[in-house]
Amino acid sequence: MAIAQMPGFNISHELDRVIPGKRELIILEAIFFELQKLNREGSPKTRRESRVAIEFVQKNCKQERSVYQHKNIDFILLHNSEIRNGVIATNDRKLKLLAKKKGIRTLYIRNKKFLELK
Repeated sequence: MAIAQMPGFNISHELDRVIPGKRELIILEAIFFELQKLNREGSPKTRRESRVAIEFVQKNCKQERSVYQHKNIDFILLHNSEIRNGVIATNDRKLKLLAKKKGIRTLYIRNKKFLELK
């Protein structure tokens, strides 16, 4: 379900609640390209969801290129989060498990209404 379709979910308010103060939201080029690909080639539902994500990213995130190149986007995210001591925003179970094993915090949507940081 796309963020825009979650009644009562305000991502800006939730970010302020979970990560108060100054923060920098970064999206890696590889992730942004993946969102664009989903927007072009995905099912109608996936295209809607990716379009919402793209709009959010364009308004709120700084786009950066990863120095680490790999075929697996999860590995790119994990590597960049490790070197930056950053947080990965994902609801992907596999990625959350990999991040936990490496000691990387994850930010995810819980109950379609709240952000949680672990």
